[in-house]
Parts: sequence; structure tokens; C-alpha cells
Amino acid sequence: MVSALVPNRRAVYALSVCRASLEAGGAHMTTSAFGPRRGGWRRPVSLPADLAELRGPLTGMVRLPLRIYASGRGPARSFDLSNEAERIELYEIVLTDGTAEDVCRYVNREELLRLWPRLWLPPHVRQVWEPRLGVVAS
Repeated sequence: MVSALVPNRRAVYALSVCRASLEAGGAHMTTSAFGPRRGGWRRPVSLPADLAELRGPLTGMVRLPLRIYASGRGPARSFDLSNEAERIELYEIVLTDGTAEDVCRYVNREELLRLWPRLWLPPHVRQVWEPRLGVVAS
């Protein structure tokens, strides 16, 4: 079994701060020992057939299955939807790693449109979703 570590938003932010500090001092940093990543495999982005199917909850606790979010154990996989920061994190995870059925189950269309400018998503995920949402590329 092969596994890979997937950094969370905090780790990505910390890495970007380190990179900026090093580059300000004239040093250069790559994201791996083998140099910067170019291309490579990306998880396919799953879209539901109809965005009206996005009827996810807006309140309550949601626990993601391991197949979507394997970075947390126990309570770390649970999200309190009354907390906007946790709702944003849940949407980022589901839009990036979930199936079309997962997206329909956990994401609410109106809330997705409201939160869209604040979501931290990989560029390939944004490129697929923005035309469907009718959002101008950010």
C-alpha cells in the first residue's frame, strides 16, 4: 500500500511563509528534494449533473468518511457547520477529494456561491467549477 502525505492549509501557508522569507534573503527553496513539481497526476474533479442537487446541510455536525478525508482521526474528521471556518474547510475538502455524490450530500449550492471567493482550492478544481457556477475566474 502506497500512501502520501497531503498538507493541510496551515502547512501550505507555513511553507509559503518560509519560501518568501528565504527568497527575500536571496535563497531559493523547492517543494521537494527533486525540485519543483510539474504536472503529474491529479484527482479528477467530480461535478454533479445538476447544481440544484447541492442540498447539503447548513447546520449540525458532519463527519466525513475516511475515503474523503483521511488526514484526521476521530473528532478531527468532524466539522461543526455553525462555525464558518469549519464549513469552509469542509467545502474545500469535499470539492477537492469527494465524488459527485459526496458533493451533493455535503455542499449547499447557495452557501457554496457565498463562500466561493474565500475557498482555498487547487487551480484545476477552480477551473472546473467556475464555469458551472457562473463565477468569473478569480
